Amino acid sequence: MYFWYDEEDKFVYTEVHLVNHSFWRRLKYGVKYIFGYKSRFGAWDEFIFDPESEEQLAEFLKNKK
Repeated sequence: MYFWYDEEDKFVYTEVHLVNHSFWRRLKYGVKYIFGYKSRFGAWDEFIFDPESEEQLAEFLKNKK
């Protein structure tokens, strides 16, 4: 997982990366996606933490350290 803070928007973003594919393999999957292919494993995307969740995440990580 990648986390980053956007100073302009004041949001914490995170993105999940499961595998590292070559350019051609990603292109193949991109074309399949354009034509409506649905993976049986589900979809992955990024999400944004709201301010309350940011505080909870910070507290959780602090306690796990």
